[in-house]
Amino acid sequence: MSAKVGIARNKYNYTSSLINKKDSGVDTNEVASKKLEVLLGGNFFDYPKPTSLISYLVGISSSPTDTVLDFFAGSGTAAHAVMEINAKDGGRRKWVCVQSPEPCPPKSDAYKAGYKTIADITKERIRLSIREVRSVSGYREGFDAHILVDKKNEQ
Repeated sequence: MSAKVGIARNKYNYTSSLINKKDSGVDTNEVASKKLEVLLGGNFFDYPKPTSLISYLVGISSSPTDTVLDFFAGSGTAAHAVMEINAKDGGRRKWVCVQSPEPCPPKSDAYKAGYKTIADITKERIRLSIREVRSVSGYREGFDAHILVDKKNEQ
């Protein structure tokens, strides 16, 4: 993937890196919200990262055998992106997603849809992403979910 990455100055004279959406194929957060809503059957995150953005960043910053760590997994975008880029380039990247069992607010759409924690949404998005990527590419990987327990506070 080649795209133009540049530096721009805003009205406050701060610099920021820009990825040219046209050249890179990176979607907007609005597109990411719509895609996530279709995949999960609801819009449970205000500003999900576009899978295309994470795929682009993984593509320009990793080799096909690297491991990608997402320590705040949220909706599971990084796992989905790594699966997509592996399917495209034949890579064998692995991914590790960490998400604390942060509760979904009881009045939220996510809670009403049966997700008690953000981690529940993360796991479901990964399951559905595996099915989606398999259906178009023959991708054959899976995943394991582990729950860490604080032994000191366990009764």
